[in-house]
Amino acid sequence: MKKNMLLTMGIIIALSLSGCQKNTSDAETEALKEQITELQQQITELQQNQQEPAASNEISPEAPSDQAPATENPTSQEPPATSEQSPATQETVPQADTSTTHTMEELTTLVNDFTDKADAATPSGSNSEDMNQFFTLKQEEKQIDDALDRHENELEYLYRQNTITRDEYKSKERELERLEDQLDAAEDRLEITFGIDD
Repeated sequence: MKKNMLLTMGIIIALSLSGCQKNTSDAETEALKEQITELQQQITELQQNQQEPAASNEISPEAPSDQAPATENPTSQEPPATSEQSPATQETVPQADTSTTHTMEELTTLVNDFTDKADAATPSGSNSEDMNQFFTLKQEEKQIDDALDRHENELEYLYRQNTITRDEYKSKERELERLEDQLDAAEDRLEITFGIDD
């Protein structure tokens, strides 16, 4: 992974240097093109080397669900350095990956914590303060709801890729529905507490 990133950085630097020098000669341009070609070949070789171990991992479908692939971090906020890097990263994702953005335990904790917070909330200030408190809690509820939806989509993807069984999918789907119902009930109680009919 470090080598891949170093090679990608090399390509970026080479492209930057070639873009900064408007009056470079044809010989320098050709030399840079050759370097870029060599770096791309090295990246391709590294990707193939990474895919070979991934293929051996596919033999064992019972991989732990909390292991994330080395080349993909769904919660990462960093955009790709170049448009050329995105397809390369996508090619190295192992097909037998059973990880999701959040585990069911994390989602359960998020919903339980929000439920406790919503149930403990009481309007105690001015109308403006009460509205701010309500909308802050409402925004938190929306983020948790989005996380539940994302997890549902990830489970569906894993099922369609035959990474998880139908029974696993249905079981996790039922658990997600229970969490969504709990979150909706907490939201309803919060609206009643603040006298807001949403």
